Amino acid sequence: MASSQIMKPLSFLLVITLLLGLITSANLAMPTAVQAAGGIPLDLDFQMNNMDSSAHNTAGDTTSTSGLAVQINTDPDYVHEGTGSKKWILAIPDQANPGSLVPGSAMIYSKEDPSVDLNSYDKLSFWAYSVKQRTGNQTDRPVEIRFYMKGDASAYYYYRLLLDWTGWKKIEIPLATIKSQITGAPKPFGPLDYLRFNPIALGSTTNDPELAVYLDDFRLTGSGELFPAVADKPSGTYMNKVKVNLVSASTPSGANRIYYKRSEVDSDFQLYSGALELTQTTELVVKSVMNGVSSAETTYSYTVDIDPNFVGEVEAAPKSGTFPQAQNVTLTSESEDAQIYYKYEGEEDSAYRLYNSPIVIDENAVLVTKAMIGSYSSELMTYAYTIDLSSAGSTPLGNNENFTTGSIRWTNTTNAASPADGQYSGYWANPATPIDIVGHDGTNAGHITELNQIQWQNYDQIEFWLYSEKASNKKVYFLLYANDPATPGNEYFMTSFFVDWKGWKKIELPFNKFLNSTGSAEMNKISKLIVHPQWYGFDPAPDPTDKLYFDNLALAKNVVEPSIKQISQSALPGSTLHYSLSLKNIGEASTAYSLTTESGFGTEYLVTYDSVTDIVEVGRSIDIEFEVQVPADAEPGETRKAIISVQPSAGGKALKLELNVSIGSERSATKQHPYIMTTKEQLEESREKIEHYDWAADYLAAVKAKADVWLEKEIYYPTQPAGQTTWFVCGDVTLTYNYDSPNSHLCPATNEYVTGDQVDTGWRFTTHTLNTEAARNLAIVYALTGEEKYAEKAKEILVRYSELYPSYPVQPQYGKLFFQTLDEAVQMIQFVQAYDLIKPSGVLDVSESYGIEQNLFAASAKTLQGYDVGKSNWQTWHNAAIGAIGAVLEDKTLMDFSVLGRSGFDYQMTNSVLSDGFWYEGAIGYHFYAQMALLLHAQSLKEMGYDLFGNANFKKTFDVTLQYAYPDLGIINSNDSGKYPTNLGAPGRVVPMDYEAVYAEYNDSSYAALLNTLYIDKERPRGGYVVSNNSSSGIVGEQAVFYGKTDILSGGSLPSESMNFEGLGHSVIRVGEGNDQLFALVDYGLHGGYHGHPDKLHLDIFGKGERLAPDLGIPPYSNSMYTSYYKMSFSHNTVAVDGKT
Repeated sequence: MASSQIMKPLSFLLVITLLLGLITSANLAMPTAVQAAGGIPLDLDFQMNNMDSSAHNTAGDTTSTSGLAVQINTDPDYVHEGTGSKKWILAIPDQANPGSLVPGSAMIYSKEDPSVDLNSYDKLSFWAYSVKQRTGNQTDRPVEIRFYMKGDASAYYYYRLLLDWTGWKKIEIPLATIKSQITGAPKPFGPLDYLRFNPIALGSTTNDPELAVYLDDFRLTGSGELFPAVADKPSGTYMNKVKVNLVSASTPSGANRIYYKRSEVDSDFQLYSGALELTQTTELVVKSVMNGVSSAETTYSYTVDIDPNFVGEVEAAPKSGTFPQAQNVTLTSESEDAQIYYKYEGEEDSAYRLYNSPIVIDENAVLVTKAMIGSYSSELMTYAYTIDLSSAGSTPLGNNENFTTGSIRWTNTTNAASPADGQYSGYWANPATPIDIVGHDGTNAGHITELNQIQWQNYDQIEFWLYSEKASNKKVYFLLYANDPATPGNEYFMTSFFVDWKGWKKIELPFNKFLNSTGSAEMNKISKLIVHPQWYGFDPAPDPTDKLYFDNLALAKNVVEPSIKQISQSALPGSTLHYSLSLKNIGEASTAYSLTTESGFGTEYLVTYDSVTDIVEVGRSIDIEFEVQVPADAEPGETRKAIISVQPSAGGKALKLELNVSIGSERSATKQHPYIMTTKEQLEESREKIEHYDWAADYLAAVKAKADVWLEKEIYYPTQPAGQTTWFVCGDVTLTYNYDSPNSHLCPATNEYVTGDQVDTGWRFTTHTLNTEAARNLAIVYALTGEEKYAEKAKEILVRYSELYPSYPVQPQYGKLFFQTLDEAVQMIQFVQAYDLIKPSGVLDVSESYGIEQNLFAASAKTLQGYDVGKSNWQTWHNAAIGAIGAVLEDKTLMDFSVLGRSGFDYQMTNSVLSDGFWYEGAIGYHFYAQMALLLHAQSLKEMGYDLFGNANFKKTFDVTLQYAYPDLGIINSNDSGKYPTNLGAPGRVVPMDYEAVYAEYNDSSYAALLNTLYIDKERPRGGYVVSNNSSSGIVGEQAVFYGKTDILSGGSLPSESMNFEGLGHSVIRVGEGNDQLFALVDYGLHGGYHGHPDKLHLDIFGKGERLAPDLGIPPYSNSMYTSYYKMSFSHNTVAVDGKT
């Protein structure tokens, strides 16, 4: 790239010539601001695909799954416009399993303009003739239209459409709604690659061979304004050449096309696609064209004088990149008589040396080059080289110089003279079909000859170098095929990666990151390796034009395992960053680690770290940290990278760590905190309650007592993420938790200590949870008292987690801070609330606030967005967290995603809440769990203009539990409802759902009756410890203090009539009144999905004030009896025939 420009001395005559040229150009016609203001308004109507072609499965027109899901149609009854349409078949025969069906997808391209930009239009429309609509339990199962942008292979925008009609229907999709509905992290919205019509958008959708839709007349519509094209260089005289860029103020820019015509070169107008380089005197005519309408033409005259002293820039071969071996770099210039000079970045100008032979680059280096003729110089050009020699200690798989013969053979591959190492690489001949890598008899000294002879257990990973000509974001699957004909199923190990780079890159695939397809695949049965472009039928069709080259396939044995290899953070200029990670010794001897900087962020960045660690025993880990001082003059928008080498002192393969920083700028906030958990006005009312009511003061005293514990406590911040609570066990018994013992845990059943990675991750679950709860409690006490010491301690926790979060790797259940995204969402809301409450204190400086917002909140939102769970309590918590983060960042895109997105709040209200108000899983525990997320979501966005409380189904979730409860306010523990018994009004217990906030919101008399029953009849405190003066009991009163009405009205009543809950499929029969009421419940309905039990016709009876025939709920999921007893029919009060259920 050009880093600077050397100005050439100009003669007096040349200066006069340039001035005369400028004077002459003043008399030429030039576009002015007045002329540009005269735009032509246009209605845009672009037919992107008329569907008339007689070809199908043709890239650029229409393609389909297995070439079977789209058929050509010319029957006029199924043609809406033109001469043809395409029939989309939603379920097609499974080629691998005759007699079975698989989903059929249709891919529609913009045939008329492959470079169409969706930002240029407002709406996509097409006509669809549905042969049959979905009915029964498939009525609410939509099809999904996926919008893939150029370069995307697995991430996309989407629109869902119910198949609820027959005959012709015009489908119109507002493109503005698509932008917030995403799966994965797609490329920026605009340049469309293709539309994919997917028959299955949700689980439990069946393959119906009778479903078919005729598709016709795809159009993009909108409005625009046409302006003339203008050049960025005025008419005049230029030396040697002139580079001219053409632009137009036409809107939308994507629908506009610029054309040009050069005198004595072009006979007609040419479509403009990039800068024009004029090397001779030229008259240039330009115009804009949009929707078939041309603007006025503008003419420019350029006189080009040749400067005999011009010097062409230096070209390097190879160009900048990463390489697995030393490189011989050659330098050339288009100026044949020029002498070429080079130096290394960081050297003084006096260090320039004359180039006369290839330069050997055997370590990371940046070359600075220039060409000179006499005293005239070219522009400076820089070329950066990264030399990665980490493969030197690996064991090659096959020859790697001949991919088609020898001990390891590659199908669908040809030898190519473009290697990463040696003389040849393997070119993927058809990247739309797989590569099989198979063993073959033969001998190759130093190389493994047969895949089934490999002792796979002696290695940790498989690795190779891969070159891509473009960053396509193509998803590539890598399989270790280990099928055993003697066992059912298809056994293999599989992982995947995305091709999101250009040039060479080393791919490292650790075996512990591979999926075991059946759970029974064995490494010693691996018979071949497979590189696959489309393993699943719903994957996007692979691009046959991709150009990919493989080299240096090898197996590696590592001796050090980092918690993460690549860490990226955002920062403001002048900030101090901390990068934290751990190194685990997986070698065979105790060792220390030496750390050295291979390439740094730049000399202006100050990086501090320990160059040598302490000795680490085998199987143990050590934490390391890098402190980076960002210079105050760093430019917003710049990115920097540092490579750190980690070398074990006991020997073995070195490790490379990559640290990245992106420089940002301060956000201009418009909202005044707090406004998420509570508002400034509500906070004042809360303080007044505390001053006037004992119960409110008791609440503050109880929370303050919890917060005070943390004020002087040394907080443990794990450098690794949490696992699951179900792992913190010994057999069926939960281990004893000790905050100060991260690696040794007491088993109460045996009185012995348990160690190991898995139980440690379970310990970290509780530790991270306690830390987040502490931050929130500290923030609450600050907000209610104004004592800054609580805000300071909450700040410490928030700042440290903003430093740690980028260092947590993505885990198998897609979370970073926690193993599951579900748990991450729950805790992230607490962090957002804590930040919202302490922000007015002033304890956070600008850089700290920026780090929390970008490295913790925005980063977590991206994590949660990447895993859409659809209809589920998980997604409801995702939505609540993303919404809260969107609110704190004032990011409308995130807030819209949480409410209007594919599986957002609105979707959950429509699909997850049944007609009677129950959560679809049929477990009251999960009803309350999802309900809490919905409530937090509604509160977070209330001040941001979103009225989630106004959704009728949301209120119904609170109504239905009162209609459903036993006379004593207990509730059946059906399905996976957790610990028995559940009760909305039990004295001495924290109730599963507090009705204070919704009573204040809706003023519903039945909610008041519940609260009066709880506080007056049951004598449970409204605030403070749930058991008075017992600090080990739970704390109640948060909602009452922050949202509750001062007075709860009397006179309301609780529902007491018999009722059939049709949505859930439960009938409740009541006879009598009060606690003497006889209550019977029969379960005849939905199974409940994953959290359901096979308990049809279960009978639950309450009478004489107690549960006579209850459902006993479930133990913890880690308990062996969960599946063997509690989730079986015989554990329920249901029907048995001949002793069998």
